[in-house]
Amino acid sequence: MASFEMPNVEGLTSIDELKNAVGKMTKELSWLLNNIDWKNINELNIGLDNGAFIRISNDGITINDGTADTLTANIKGLVTMTGAMIKSKDGGYPRVEMNPEQNMFAAYSAENNYLTIQALSGQNQSPQMTIKSPSGTLTAFISGLAAYLAVTGTDFYLSTDRNIVLSPGSIQYNVIVPFDQVKDPNTNKFLYQELAGKASVSEAGYNLVFDNTTRNLKMYNKSGGLLAQVNIPN
Repeated sequence: MASFEMPNVEGLTSIDELKNAVGKMTKELSWLLNNIDWKNINELNIGLDNGAFIRISNDGITINDGTADTLTANIKGLVTMTGAMIKSKDGGYPRVEMNPEQNMFAAYSAENNYLTIQALSGQNQSPQMTIKSPSGTLTAFISGLAAYLAVTGTDFYLSTDRNIVLSPGSIQYNVIVPFDQVKDPNTNKFLYQELAGKASVSEAGYNLVFDNTTRNLKMYNKSGGLLAQVNIPN
């Protein structure tokens, strides 16, 4: 690497000795100014406050905050950034962001229209996905053995042009839903009402009567019609 040292003038007593020293310095400085360029520089270091620095070398570019490298870009063009906030636009929409201090990832089409992925506290919780509009919010995450998909502010539609299958893992697991919240949109009636109504006005097995004369056990419906009879011998 090219270098330059100021001449030592200590002990020089004559004008001729000073002239020689200045001449030597002028010659070396002239050579540096005329010949040095980026090809002669192997490393450039810029020192900053608190031990931070920027280094440009044959390996690439390094930015260090005084304790760790926050950005490196090697000569192959591979860039590594640590603790960086990346925004596609400084204000305005649409905009995408990556920010380790707030939303890990975010995509905005407007101030109140966005999708975010956030880190939740706790080792048993997954990141949370949030989709927000001016009308409502959808969130999804896993906590322990429970997965949550929640919607607030709007109706939730699950549709397909094929079948919808709800499949619990095994026999001890179930599809759990209150019957008084399962509604038929065609009749506007709830499943609980339909089942309760069937139980109260069932045409099957409404009344059993044993006829001692014929020894027949007879089954009648609610309207009195005979549904079935069985003879019971003595």
